[in-house]
Amino acid sequence: MTPAAREYLAAYRASEKASKARQSLPAGSSRARVTTANARWSNAAEHRDRLEAQLSPAELAEVRERLKKEQAA
Repeated sequence: MTPAAREYLAAYRASEKASKARQSLPAGSSRARVTTANARWSNAAEHRDRLEAQLSPAELAEVRERLKKEQAA
């Protein structure tokens, strides 16, 4: 796996982590907590998308295959 693919994979995982943190906020959370969680997830997703745009189709296919294996386990 290339360094660019590894960096994308790390960004993908960070985006997933931020998404889960955002989803796990309890009902009635303060507006500030919700806004902060949304901003963190948005920044992580944008970074992930920028890195994805730099990958070749072969690198992206390799990363997606690895993610499928991890999710199946």
